[in-house]
Amino acid sequence: MFKDPVAAFNAFREPILGLDSNPGSFALRGMPTWNLDMTVSKQIRFNERMELQFIWQVSNVMNHVQLNDPYLDINDPNDFGVITGQFNQPRAMEFGLRFHF
Repeated sequence: MFKDPVAAFNAFREPILGLDSNPGSFALRGMPTWNLDMTVSKQIRFNERMELQFIWQVSNVMNHVQLNDPYLDINDPNDFGVITGQFNQPRAMEFGLRFHF
């Protein structure tokens, strides 16, 4: 998030009770996250009592990377604002076949 964590750390200070009346106005926010999942199913009926159902489920269809929120501990200047990993999981697919009788 920041090229120089120590320089970004020096721009912040501990909140002072009574002086900082609205601490939410300068809140640090994390990275935006969103995900797209999908399910496709098809039912094939053979007669009144027998039916075959095919199911395909996909998590993270776009397979895009969402990074974790940065480390924002104002007591640790060396790691302030450093992003350490990935928030979401890679794409996963599940296939299913169900026979109803």
